[in-house]
This record gives sequence, structure tokens and C-alpha cells, in this order.
Amino acid sequence: MGRQQSALEAMQEELLAGMARRPDEARVSAVEHGITSLHTKQSEISATLQAGDHVAESLEVAGGIAEGLGLQGRHFDVRSGYRSSRSDLEPHAVAAMLQPLQQRIAQQESDLKEMDAKLVELRQLRVPALKSELATVADAMTTLCAKIEDMDNLKAANERLSSELGTVAKAVANLADHVDRLEGKTPTNSVASAGEVASAPTPRDPRRDHRKAPSPRRWLQEPLSVSVGRCSDVPGHRPAWAKVVR
Repeated sequence: MGRQQSALEAMQEELLAGMARRPDEARVSAVEHGITSLHTKQSEISATLQAGDHVAESLEVAGGIAEGLGLQGRHFDVRSGYRSSRSDLEPHAVAAMLQPLQQRIAQQESDLKEMDAKLVELRQLRVPALKSELATVADAMTTLCAKIEDMDNLKAANERLSSELGTVAKAVANLADHVDRLEGKTPTNSVASAGEVASAPTPRDPRRDHRKAPSPRRWLQEPLSVSVGRCSDVPGHRPAWAKVVR
């Protein structure tokens, strides 16, 4: 029985040391294995106790025979030795020996349940936060792509406006050449060599101070004869906004 008790204590120490070395995620399987081993050992002890009962009966008979033969020496005092060894296998002794291991197993199971609950709580807290961050990044990417498309559209619109402004400048240059021809002057501009409209004003003519120059829109809308008549009042003069720089 002393060997069995030593084996149980060694198994208990090995199981506890193994659980201490294992990470928390692997302790559940270690605890289950320890419980199974414990039940197996208890079954073996129960079987040993049952077998011990039969041995006790045999020893009682042998003891009676020894007493009848007067062989009660120390070599034949087997009943007392068996009783002392059998007392070590009593259920309360086995339960007292296995109680620390059972308490340790119960504590490990409680700790593992608490850790599982914390892991579940962390998942429930972090997963929505990660989903929210991913949604924010996706919205930012969508907004960025939309702004890039708007910039492309704006660039195309600017190019279109530049083209329209170039067309208007060429039309104004053609009109200025036409006016020069009507005045009998040599045209100073053509469609091929049309430059940009000058923004600098021409020298002031004191003879036209009493007259207000028409706006470009009005000048384009009024009859050509009126414009020619206005320009003919001052020979060699042309409106400042119609001056073309090569």
C-alpha cells in the first residue's frame, strides 16, 4: 500500500507540474486527463480493496490454523500486518489523500472558466470597434476616390473653358481685322497669328473724352455700320479692348 500511495502522490505532483507548465489554453485538456486518471486510480483502489477482503478471509483462516498449530510467532503474525496495511486503503484515507488534487483541479477549472469569460468579453468589445474602424477607412477611401474624380472633371472643365476662351479671342481678332479692312487699313491680325487680348489701355484721346466707349457685348450686338461710323470719327483709332498683341 505504501507503494500505491507513493505512486498516487507522484502522479499528483506530475499532474500539478504539468498544469503549471502548460499555457492557459491547454489546461482544460490537462485537467480532463487528470480527472480521468484519478477515476481510473480510484477504480483500481476499489478493486484492490475488494481483493483485500478475500485475502483477509484467507488470512483469518490461516491465522486460525496457525493458532491451532501453535505457530503464533512473528513469522506467522500476518493478520496484524495486513490489518495495518488495509487501514491505509480505507475510503476516508484515500479521500484525504486525493482531496488536495481535487481542490487544485476545481481551482483550475474555475480559473479557466473565468479566462474564457474574459476572452469572450474582449472579443465582443474589440470586434465592433475594429468593424467601425474598417468602415471609417472605407468611407475615407470612397471620399478620396470621389474627390479624385471631381478633380479630373474640373481639369476637363478647365481645359474646355480654355478652349472656349481661345475661340472667343480668335473671333475678336477676326472682327478687329474686319474693322481694319472696312477702314481701309492693312489688317494687323489673322486667325493663324492671333494672340491674346491686351489688357493695357491705349493712350487717352482728348477728342473722345466726351464720348463713352461701348461695352464689348454692346459693340458685338450693334450693327457693323454703327461701329464703323464710330471708329471713323477718330482716324486710325481702334477700341482698346480690341487691340491684339502678337
